[in-house]
Amino acid sequence: GNSELFAAWDVTEKMRTVSTIHYFRPDDYFYVSADELEPAPDGKLIYNSQPASEFKGEGVRVREVLVEGPLETTWPPRRTRSLFPGVEWERTVNRRSYRPVTTKSHYQHIRDAVASLAPRAFRRPVTKKEITELTNLAIPSLEAQRGFLASARIPLTAILISPHTLLLTNDLQKNKSKLTDHALASRLSYFLWRSPPDEELLRLASEGRLSDSNTLSTQVDRLLADKKNQLFIHDFTDQWFELDQIDATTPDIKLYPEYDDVLRRAMLAETREFFSCLLKENLPIHNLIDSDFTFLNRRLAEHYDIKGVFGETMRKVSLDASSPRGGILGHASIAKVTANGSVTTPVKRGNFILTHVLGLPPNPPPPDIATIEPDTRGTTTIRQMLLKHQSVETCARCHQHIDPPGFAMEGFDPVGTYRQHYRIGKNMKQSLQPGLRLKRVSYNSGPRVNTSGVTVEGDVFQNIRDYRKLLRESSKQIARNTLSQLIIFATGGDIEFSDRDEVERILSATQSDGYPLRSLVHHVVTSPLFRNR
Repeated sequence: GNSELFAAWDVTEKMRTVSTIHYFRPDDYFYVSADELEPAPDGKLIYNSQPASEFKGEGVRVREVLVEGPLETTWPPRRTRSLFPGVEWERTVNRRSYRPVTTKSHYQHIRDAVASLAPRAFRRPVTKKEITELTNLAIPSLEAQRGFLASARIPLTAILISPHTLLLTNDLQKNKSKLTDHALASRLSYFLWRSPPDEELLRLASEGRLSDSNTLSTQVDRLLADKKNQLFIHDFTDQWFELDQIDATTPDIKLYPEYDDVLRRAMLAETREFFSCLLKENLPIHNLIDSDFTFLNRRLAEHYDIKGVFGETMRKVSLDASSPRGGILGHASIAKVTANGSVTTPVKRGNFILTHVLGLPPNPPPPDIATIEPDTRGTTTIRQMLLKHQSVETCARCHQHIDPPGFAMEGFDPVGTYRQHYRIGKNMKQSLQPGLRLKRVSYNSGPRVNTSGVTVEGDVFQNIRDYRKLLRESSKQIARNTLSQLIIFATGGDIEFSDRDEVERILSATQSDGYPLRSLVHHVVTSPLFRNR
């Protein structure tokens, strides 16, 4: 259905109070659900027992659910009061609403509101002429006596739909290609916070100090330390790793019954927490593809068959050297977005590694070449089909680059479980995997998965662990691609030929430390690529 998990807590033996803040839309409703309760000795779950009070197995008792809202300390809300400086508010006679109490002409109050909102919305100083032109939009409504709020809504709406509000204008300094300090404040804030600049950034811009490299670097650290930086991590990983496509396909529930919204959320959280750690701790870029840690909670640890992780909170977990999970290629989220629903294809996964990890996208296939559809019956493996496909010379030239990295990832099924065999068939009984409580499933083990391959350079690998070691030798190219992704995300523009010297300069400056991620961000922000149009 269209259900969505919006909060989760660990259940303890002692009663406790938990809370969360969530935005509900009209017609939304919520319910409490327990995850992975042990059945009673007779095999029944609490959901199948009537009455529940006679159930002998595990259950969760909810004493009460209290809903509070709106979560405002004053009314009208502070945001409404700040929109109309100098205007007081009083209850109407029936006390069901509030009305404004004006102390000067409606025109002057509206002008004050415009003068207050426009600089914040435009993210720069506004001229008296602009304020007058915007305020004058309210005159026809005032003359028609339509009321203060109705008249004020006209210029305020004009501000909010103005290109100066909706677009980053990239204003330039006089006779220069450099951004003004206010344009720089907007670019920096929308890069690392995904929101308008705050008072400190605007103050530094007004003082003409933000364009100083040391000041910029200090502000980068301040913005990265703020919780609003999570919006950057969310949006950047969505764009770079295509995490926003995780719901583009739905696995067959019979083949992959363990996949649910709880697991999906943990998958996404792992990759975002992992990237956040690389950024916060300024770790070398090789960790992106070969690390000795990841971030797990109980649900994801069970999915990975990793012991000793309890609770729903994501935490840093060390990995054994034999683990296939080090780096993003071992993340279930990446396995999910690179799968075609209930099947995997080395072509899609190989293309992902070349394009999104190495930044070396392969050429598009010729228009007369048919796509390869995996055999969902399991009689022919995708590797066998690809080898046949490579017998065509025009196909072989590209597939010798694409297929090997895709073969290395074949060990991960469409929901990120590390597998030895493909799942096929139906109406079969089989234990799913140690740690998970699903005992009866509708699939059987198919052909054995082959994760070996030979790269186009002639390097042999047997599995994803071997391939990760080979990828580490391409750390500079991975850093180059990471740097390019940061620049594109920060500026909204592609890397041009003329930008390559600056990209190589940044790589040279960070090479001795292993191209650490936070350092790359600092170099991006202080570079001409960021500070110029």
